Amino acid sequence: IAASIPLEMVDGKHFTGNDPQAESVLDYLAVGEHLRWCASHQINGYRVGPRKQEDLKTHTDIVPYEELSEPVKHYDWIVVKTTLEILGK
Repeated sequence: IAASIPLEMVDGKHFTGNDPQAESVLDYLAVGEHLRWCASHQINGYRVGPRKQEDLKTHTDIVPYEELSEPVKHYDWIVVKTTLEILGK
């Protein structure tokens, strides 16, 4: 399944496989990864800001997953891909 998540989006898609159920599960995992990422940043004092600034602890992507651009969402898909590869899936 991990092989069906391309490193770069293909034709605007995060998933290149033919199994809609697998795609749905992977999308769910990507949303969960984004929630985890947001929580870890918020716990460390980050807040949403107009741009990413480490010194001010602001980041543009501390927003609901649905508000992210597709290329930014793909980062979460890559984390899912990497996790699956580590697990040998």
